[in-house]
Amino acid sequence: MQEIIKLIRKPLEGVTRDKSRCGIGITLGVTAQKSVFVTSVQPGGAAYESGMIEKGDQILAVNGHDVGSLELENIIGLLIGEAGSLVTLELLHRSSTITFDSRASQSNDQTQKGIESNG
Repeated sequence: MQEIIKLIRKPLEGVTRDKSRCGIGITLGVTAQKSVFVTSVQPGGAAYESGMIEKGDQILAVNGHDVGSLELENIIGLLIGEAGSLVTLELLHRSSTITFDSRASQSNDQTQKGIESNG
């Protein structure tokens, strides 16, 4: 089922370094076909607290931007923003097993790269 979800960005306690910029507490993975999926939902993040985003959900768009042609870093950039600001996701809920390109999987809320990867 396709759904549009609106969430408020919030820092994750103990994870977010810069409390003024944060995401929604998800980790993303990309398939060989360039589809973007949620690989985990961080407890305490906006996505977790909403109860509307689950591991395996496919992200189709962020704030109106189709993610199919974007690099993972650009998608993370769309998810991260000022704490308390709104982010809109277009999702396709999935229940099947998905194989990810391990080189393309990154955290979207306090990421290993220092980008507030709580996206």
